[in-house]
Amino acid sequence: MDVYSQHTATMTDSRQQSKVKHAFKDILGIVFFGVLAENDEWEDIYDFAVDERETLRNYLDLKNGIPSHDTMQRVFAIIRPDELQGMLREILIQMVEMAGQHLNQYLYQKEELDCYIHDVIAADGKEIWHTAKKHVKEPEDLCNLNEFHVMSTEWGVCLSSTRIDGKTNEILGMQAVMKGLDCRKCIVTADAMNAQKETARVIVQEAHGDYCLALKGNQKQAYEEIRNYFACKDLLETIHQKAGQYQSGTEKSTYAITIREFFITDDIQWFEDHGRWEKLKSIGYERKTITNKETRESHIEERYYLCSIQPIAELFAIVIRRHWSIENNLHWTLDVVFREDSLGSKEKKAVHNLGLLSISANLSKKCTK
Repeated sequence: MDVYSQHTATMTDSRQQSKVKHAFKDILGIVFFGVLAENDEWEDIYDFAVDERETLRNYLDLKNGIPSHDTMQRVFAIIRPDELQGMLREILIQMVEMAGQHLNQYLYQKEELDCYIHDVIAADGKEIWHTAKKHVKEPEDLCNLNEFHVMSTEWGVCLSSTRIDGKTNEILGMQAVMKGLDCRKCIVTADAMNAQKETARVIVQEAHGDYCLALKGNQKQAYEEIRNYFACKDLLETIHQKAGQYQSGTEKSTYAITIREFFITDDIQWFEDHGRWEKLKSIGYERKTITNKETRESHIEERYYLCSIQPIAELFAIVIRRHWSIENNLHWTLDVVFREDSLGSKEKKAVHNLGLLSISANLSKKCTK
């Protein structure tokens, strides 16, 4: 609460102070505690605050009682997201440090190869449905709210949540976020849209991290070259035989059997653009064979990657699997637990700020377990 009080005192309150009835600190605190108690609509947060007002007075002043849900929404529509995110980051850093005092230092280590990895940082965009407005003049209000998230998969914490104007600006959004992060001994993952030479440069030179970027048709020449390379059975067999460059695993569910195979190699001198991708060390290939238990029919899904990591299949498999944490743990939580896609509010800034609190509340629960 000390960190909370210090930061709220310096945050921008653009309301007309002569008309202010409820303190900025109180409104922000009510919403945070309300979200922590799994309330995701403004009306529900208000009802929670009324029911728990005596408990809330242990932490907040509430000199004029509980503000209306409309007041809370209006205030959240004027909060600067960068200031809110800065405050939440400081609080979460303290919580993570306390929760992690007795945890192992490295996510992955291989001493003989001098490979030490703290974390896999996953990056991905998310569109929040039903936030578009009709019959408005501003073009950005006609579209749904788009956000770009960067997540620590080791801690389950969202390191950055940035509002972007449509999917096309996701590339610049990621590059801007990476410039502000320290990713030493971390591997950054992203989907094919963010497989960009400049993004790779920013991750390595400015964030001081490594990368594993998915590759698809938006990098047409690179995609075709690498796909054709892994299509050669003799080359796959060569990789398979090399120590540590191949790994496989089998998963069984009620209806299907899935075999996942991971190939990674540092044989990249033939790749025409290998010198244009910052610190490119390896290329990876994931092959997933899914067999229906009833029909015995199988189909194959293939993915290709550009990597700055050493050709270690065990590490490559961990990185690929960890990337999906941002969908399965962060975006799923926002959609299902906090019902973000069902929010009635059309105020994009208020929805974005509420999402920041939802993310923080979710981690707070994990750290206090």
